[in-house]
Amino acid sequence: MSLSSSSDVLTILICISEGSLVAYSYRGIAKEDLGDLNGACADWRKAASLGHSNSAEWVRDQCN
Repeated sequence: MSLSSSSDVLTILICISEGSLVAYSYRGIAKEDLGDLNGACADWRKAASLGHSNSAEWVRDQCN
């Protein structure tokens, strides 16, 4: 599965389960790998707001 396809699947999961902190986190990783750091940071911020500690670290380290 390509990164773009992975991002699409995670977007569907997020639509189904708005509170899926893991889906936001993984979609952020996929976006980062695709070169979309702004999109990655937005997803990591959402995951962090839902309690995902790794995403909070990534926001601190990689996002302004």
